[in-house]
Amino acid sequence: MLVERRRTALPGELLTRVGAVWVFVCALLLTIHWAALISGPVLGAERGFDLAEAPPGILTFILAPVFGSQIAHTASSVLMPLLTLGAAMLLSAHVSWKLLGDEEATLTALILAISVPVLVQLAPTRLDFYGWQMICALGAINGMMLRTPRLGGWIAGGSLAAWLEISIHSWPVIAAIAALLGLRWLQNREERFVAVAAVQSFTVFSAVFTFLAMPLGEAITPLAAASFVHLGILAWGSAVLTILAKLEPLPRGRIAVGFAFAIVGGVVIALVTAPYWLPSIAAASGAGPIWSWMPGPGLQYAITPFIGLIATINLASRSHQWLRKFWFDYAVILGAALAASVLLGQIGAVACVLAAPPLAWQARSWFRSIRSMRNPAPRAFALIAVALALLPSLPMVVASYAGANVMASPLIQ
Repeated sequence: MLVERRRTALPGELLTRVGAVWVFVCALLLTIHWAALISGPVLGAERGFDLAEAPPGILTFILAPVFGSQIAHTASSVLMPLLTLGAAMLLSAHVSWKLLGDEEATLTALILAISVPVLVQLAPTRLDFYGWQMICALGAINGMMLRTPRLGGWIAGGSLAAWLEISIHSWPVIAAIAALLGLRWLQNREERFVAVAAVQSFTVFSAVFTFLAMPLGEAITPLAAASFVHLGILAWGSAVLTILAKLEPLPRGRIAVGFAFAIVGGVVIALVTAPYWLPSIAAASGAGPIWSWMPGPGLQYAITPFIGLIATINLASRSHQWLRKFWFDYAVILGAALAASVLLGQIGAVACVLAAPPLAWQARSWFRSIRSMRNPAPRAFALIAVALALLPSLPMVVASYAGANVMASPLIQ
C-alpha cells in the first residue's frame, strides 16, 4: 500500500541524489554542445517582454560586475538552461521523494536526464521560454501537494499565472487544474481554502506580470488589451469565489450555482470584449501538432506521457484517502497535458516532465520483476522493452547514427 511520507521539504539526501544526476547530465550536455558554446547562444523567438527573460537577465546582472558584460551574457546563456534543468529535476523528484520513495526520486531525475523533449528545451545556450513552462507546471503540482491549504493555493496560483504569462498555449492544462480545484471544493468544503487562495494568487500575480510587461507612455496594443480582459475575468472569478467561500457552509447545489455564475460572468466579459483581444490570440502560433514530428521526436512526446498516464492511474487504484485523490487529480492534469500536446507541440515537454514521477514508480516495479527472471533471454527482452518505454525514439537515434557511419565509410566513397 502506498502512503504519504511527511518529510522535510528539501532534505539533504534528496539534494544529494538529484545533484549527482544533474552534475553528470550537465557535463554530458556541455560536451555534446561544445560547438554551440563556441558559436554563441541560440535565441528563442523574439516576443518583446517575457517573464522567462528575467532569470537570465538577473544572472547576467550579477555576473557582469565581476566578468564583464560579454562574458556574463555568455555564461548566463550557458548556465541558465542547466540551472532550469536542475530545478525541474528537483521539483519532479520532490514529488516522488514525498509520495513514492527514495529510489523513485533518483529514477525520476534519471528519467528527466534521458528525456529528449526536456533536454532539447533545456540545452546549453538555448534561450527561449519553453523550459520555464516545465518549472511552472511542476510548481503548481508541488503547491497542490502541500497540506497547508492557503500556502499551497498561493504557490499553485502563482505558478499558473507565470505559466500563462509565458505561454498562452498553457490554458488547457490550467483549465483542467481549475476544474479539479472546483471539484475538490464540491466534495469537501474544507478544500475551498485551496481553491480561493489559488484564484486570488492567480489574479494578483497576473496583474503584477501584466503591468510589468506594459511599457510606460506607449499605446495599448491588442495583446495588452487581451491581458486586461484576462485580468477582468480573473478579478470577477476571484470576487465571486471569495464571497462564496465566506458564505460557507452551503448546500452543494448552491455552490455549483455560484461556480456557474462565475463562469457565465467570465464568458460574458470575454464575448463583449472579443473584438479587442481575439485578433492577438488568433495570431499566436504554435510549433504544430505532435503528428507533424512523427516518427522521430513525436514518439517521445506521445508514448512516454501515455505510459506515465497509465502508471498514474495504477497509482491511484493502489492508494487510499488523500493519496488516491491526489493521484486521480494528477492523472487528469497529465491527461490534459497529453491531449493538449497532440495539437500544441510545446506542451509535449511539460507532459514528459509530469510523467516522470509515475513513470519512475512503474520502472522500479518493472526492474523488480526483471530481477526475478531466471532465464537470460526473457530478461534481456524485458530490459529492451523498458528502454524503449523510457526512450521510444532510441531506435530512430541508433538507425540515424548507423546510417551516418555507413555513409562516411571509405567503402562507399
